[in-house]
Amino acid sequence: MLDDHHIKPILVPRKAAFAMLGCGTTKGHDLINAGLLDARKLGEKTLITMESIRALAANLPRAKGAV
Repeated sequence: MLDDHHIKPILVPRKAAFAMLGCGTTKGHDLINAGLLDARKLGEKTLITMESIRALAANLPRAKGAV
């Protein structure tokens, strides 16, 4: 039996993905168009793969010095 508390999403709505990355809609769509976020369509909804969100975050350069 599946426990809903242990299910990890594979796809998330684009606005949720943008919020996870701390970016707005314009930057988010730029990331999709650049191929850095993997967008999929499910009917009318645009969903982003968690795999691509994690990959993008992992590959961002580290901040240097005090921020």
